[in-house]
Amino acid sequence: MIAPQSKIVEMFDNLSADDRQELALHLYQRAQGDFLSSMTAAQRVELEAGLAEADRGEGDAEDDVFRRLEQKFSVEL
Repeated sequence: MIAPQSKIVEMFDNLSADDRQELALHLYQRAQGDFLSSMTAAQRVELEAGLAEADRGEGDAEDDVFRRLEQKFSVEL
C-alpha cells in the first residue's frame, strides 16, 4: 500500500462505526457508477430519442404501456 492509501486507511479506522459504514456505502455506490454511465452510447441515444418523443407528447399513453406490460408478464401493476 502506498503512503496516501495508508493515511486514508488510518483516517478511516479513526471514524466511528456509523461513519465508517456510511462512508463505505458511499464509496461502494460511487464505484458502481450510475444508471446512465452503465449504458452504451446506442442505449443513451435511444433513451434521449424516447425522452424527446415524450416531451413532444408523442408515443403511447402510460395506461396503454402498463396494460401491455401486465398482459405480457401476467402481473398487475
